[in-house]
Amino acid sequence: MNPIGIIDSDRLAGIPKRYWARHEYCFHLHDLMVGLTREMARQEADHVQFDIESEEELELLNSGIHALDFLDVSGRGNLERRVVVDHVSMSLYGDMLT
Repeated sequence: MNPIGIIDSDRLAGIPKRYWARHEYCFHLHDLMVGLTREMARQEADHVQFDIESEEELELLNSGIHALDFLDVSGRGNLERRVVVDHVSMSLYGDMLT
């Protein structure tokens, strides 16, 4: 298999030539994942902000309820899902890069 051309052939010298293209492709995927993870962190994708709309909500939140349960009970299920998906995504991407 021919090299893709992403990595200089001198840097591929320690890898059998038949694996060069595969190695370069994995290298490219890794760079894309790093870019995605970096952008998610820069955009603070795992941060969610909302306003407490009533005294009852404040009391509920101060009662010790888990923040995700609070979001669900208070009708903010869309934020609950976003928090979970964003947090899991950031964690998984980080784990895949190590």
